[in-house]
Amino acid sequence: MERTSPLFRPHYSTMPMIQNTIQTVTDSGLRDPLKILVGGAPVTQEYAAEVGADGFAPDAGSACKLVKSLVHPNVAKVGGLQSQEEPFSKI
Repeated sequence: MERTSPLFRPHYSTMPMIQNTIQTVTDSGLRDPLKILVGGAPVTQEYAAEVGADGFAPDAGSACKLVKSLVHPNVAKVGGLQSQEEPFSKI
């Protein structure tokens, strides 16, 4: 992306754009069939709920386990990980 583009904004964290991205997906009409998971070092479960994400994982490996549990719900819950399903009834 060119530096002159209005979409080019250097960020030191992706967090400011997470809520914007979720809102853009929602506004485009693509939100319902998708599950959006967020995570990483600065992200918390509370932040995930605040921005409207469907789930949270603290790192990529944990996110993979969470996705597997969402795709295959009969698999035992992964310790310490959870989707927003219980507290936020989104999944």
